[in-house]
Amino acid sequence: MLRPLGDALESAVPERNKMTASVLNPVGVWTLIDSVEVDSHTGEISRPRGRHPTGMLIYSAGGRMCAIVTAEGRKSLEGGSGATERSDFTERSAALFHSLNSYAGTYAVSGSTIRHKVMVASNPAWIGTEQIRQFHCENDVLTVDATITLPGKAATRVRLTWQRVE
Repeated sequence: MLRPLGDALESAVPERNKMTASVLNPVGVWTLIDSVEVDSHTGEISRPRGRHPTGMLIYSAGGRMCAIVTAEGRKSLEGGSGATERSDFTERSAALFHSLNSYAGTYAVSGSTIRHKVMVASNPAWIGTEQIRQFHCENDVLTVDATITLPGKAATRVRLTWQRVE
């Protein structure tokens, strides 16, 4: 049974403050420590975000969530003097967009499945969608798995590993 962690918890305010991360409860603030993708047909493992991506994931006890993941080696738009040529600016803007994934909304947990209802996102196509993830939390490490399908590519399993910050 789907266990909503939003309005349904309003009547359990004292209990909400006692929530800590467990195998079935991801509440907390997490920093990204690893990101890998596995091609479902070939089994090939890749790290399109690099070996040292950055990110933050927040799950509130009240059922809200926010996630941001950025690739390693992102370059700022401004050059050393602040002047950037127009064509370079466009290319660098596109590179920044493609090296970032972020969204926020609400979540609900059912067993080891977590459903994110997206309310705002770096990619507007995600707004209003439900992103379904499998997760496991042990000690201060949270593992989140998803399967994605990009145009022209086989289904890919994505695994993000997060370390508890608080």
